[in-house]
Amino acid sequence: MSDKFKEHEGSIISVQNVEKIIFINTELLMEKN
Repeated sequence: MSDKFKEHEGSIISVQNVEKIIFINTELLMEKN
């Protein structure tokens, strides 16, 4: 049970990281233009 929860928590964290990376990349693109 705890392993499943850790796995789920990890996927949530990775999704948040991807969103952060996309946001940062978008900000950088806006600055270049």
